[in-house]
Amino acid sequence: MSTNAPPSPNSEASNPTTPIESAPVCLRATPRVIECLSPLILVVEDDEDITRSLCIRLKYNGFEVETAATMDLALEQLERLKPDAAIVDMSIPGGDGIMLLEHIRSQAKSRDLPVIILTASVRGELESNALAAGASCFMHKPFHAPDLLGELDRLTGREG
Repeated sequence: MSTNAPPSPNSEASNPTTPIESAPVCLRATPRVIECLSPLILVVEDDEDITRSLCIRLKYNGFEVETAATMDLALEQLERLKPDAAIVDMSIPGGDGIMLLEHIRSQAKSRDLPVIILTASVRGELESNALAAGASCFMHKPFHAPDLLGELDRLTGREG
């Protein structure tokens, strides 16, 4: 008999009355436990390459990721999800990062959401405007990935 054979229908592994304590840990985890282990980050960015790069880096570093490429989609995602933090590009179709940030801060359920603003712009007043509007952090593109990840760890309580 092969050692790689699937369990028989009568084995304990396939028995629906097997106690939950004997189930693999990944099957015992509740959705809230999974959320706690993997903070959800909303990435609001219209550049597909940057979005893809952020998603890869964030997922590789243990974050769950949802994306939005426009202001309207970002508002929908914020209504539907409860992200642990957001990364928002300053320039998005249908609005800008400051407008989205002001909306986030005006809503009771997202008022305390950590928000990192990203921009490729070199206009100096953008940083002070973003911080005055309630940004948790402001970064210029191209950003240094370890710095961004460190800020996310700090803002989501994962820093060691």
